[in-house]
Amino acid sequence: MSCLRMVENFSFGFSRFLKWTGWKSMRNKELLIATQDRVWNSGTYLPKVINGVTTTFCNEAVNAVLRPMGCTEMNGMTADEMVQHMRSSKTFLIKPLDDCQFLANEGVILVAGLTSFDLKQEHGHVCTLTPGLGDFSGHWNRKTPLCLNLGGNGLCFRSRGVNYAFVHVPEIFAWVESL
Repeated sequence: MSCLRMVENFSFGFSRFLKWTGWKSMRNKELLIATQDRVWNSGTYLPKVINGVTTTFCNEAVNAVLRPMGCTEMNGMTADEMVQHMRSSKTFLIKPLDDCQFLANEGVILVAGLTSFDLKQEHGHVCTLTPGLGDFSGHWNRKTPLCLNLGGNGLCFRSRGVNYAFVHVPEIFAWVESL
């Protein structure tokens, strides 16, 4: 087998080498895109003003994307709890920002997040990354992956750079079962 073929198999078909172990990747780019489209189009997770107070649902939107992909371990958690869980969990790995658009394009489940402490705000924020070409942040002076953002200062969009969802560079976590 040529070196190029070995690299191609490792990068894009790694699960074939582990088939005998029974391991199955939960990576599914088409399902990720369709699920994010459904969550975005539903309007269910848009911020709502109730008795003069704006309530956001970023945590519920992220869980609505993760559940159909097979990840249910963060159901019912707040954004702060989700970030703390991903930081300490063996089922999520922190990934460098520069690698994340490639991973999202491969169908890896990625969640960006910061706690209320990190943001110096009342509550934390989370969002899912989405396949696409990526963006560039002049403020951060770097390329940024695209995300589906619902909540977070009321700014909602289907596919813009994660820099529009966070003032500071967030931590990005990959769900291990989708790697």
